[in-house]
Amino acid sequence: MPHTAESLLRHLYDCYRRGDLSSFPDLIDPACHWEFPGDPKVLPWAGRYQGLEIFEFAKRIVGSIAYEEFNDHTYLPSGDSVVVLLRERCRVLSNQQVFHNDIAAVATVRGGKLIRYAEYSDTAAMERAFR
Repeated sequence: MPHTAESLLRHLYDCYRRGDLSSFPDLIDPACHWEFPGDPKVLPWAGRYQGLEIFEFAKRIVGSIAYEEFNDHTYLPSGDSVVVLLRERCRVLSNQQVFHNDIAAVATVRGGKLIRYAEYSDTAAMERAFR
């Protein structure tokens, strides 16, 4: 049975939390658009990615921060989309600064695969921690 938007995001976040990206190719459509706002000169992972470029996105995050908290606490499904509310606490690896972030992510799934993901977070707080 194909994933719903909620089940796919729950699975994706669980894999991400464990550092296991091996199932990502099965979850991400090659045409998927993944967006993260911010200044890429400050936030190494800010930008737009397509399809399995998500591995580059994840690699940039893992190389830049350590999660002290990653809590996907609320799922609001609607048809083939889901809004996920998350809370994170992260430590910047280069300078040990900590930032807190409340996030809203919007994901769309078709045919059991992620086709769009956009994250909305406090990039100003993140950028301050990186400076």
